[in-house]
Amino acid sequence: MNFYRMKFIRISIIAMALICALTIFVSATDVKASYYIDKWEVDATLTDKGNIAIKISVDGTGRMTALGGKEIIIYEKINNRWMIADYFDRDDPGMVGTNTNTFVNTIYTNAYPNTEYKICVTIFAEDSSGDDSRYQEIYINT
Repeated sequence: MNFYRMKFIRISIIAMALICALTIFVSATDVKASYYIDKWEVDATLTDKGNIAIKISVDGTGRMTALGGKEIIIYEKINNRWMIADYFDRDDPGMVGTNTNTFVNTIYTNAYPNTEYKICVTIFAEDSSGDDSRYQEIYINT
């Protein structure tokens, strides 16, 4: 009986050590998105008028020379193939904020009824020491 009790204690100690190690690893990795991007969010929804609204929200880790949308590509599914329906880049109005730590804006594009869309969004933040970006795809059926 003493043998089983010691074995149980050893297994319990090992299990507790693993749980503690995993807890420390998970908390350490969830600090911020990057050195330049504190947090970000991209969302796409249908408007009442049937258009697609693409919301971009980017928080820099401090004041950035530029942050916001680097690129938005809207694909439309035609005959089971993805075809480019619209395109925006950082030079288009409403895509980028300058000398700020937060950027939020919504970009609108046309949509047709009974159509599947794939929206590919790249956000970014940059300052004098460098830049970083993140990418997300969103699918919408009209």
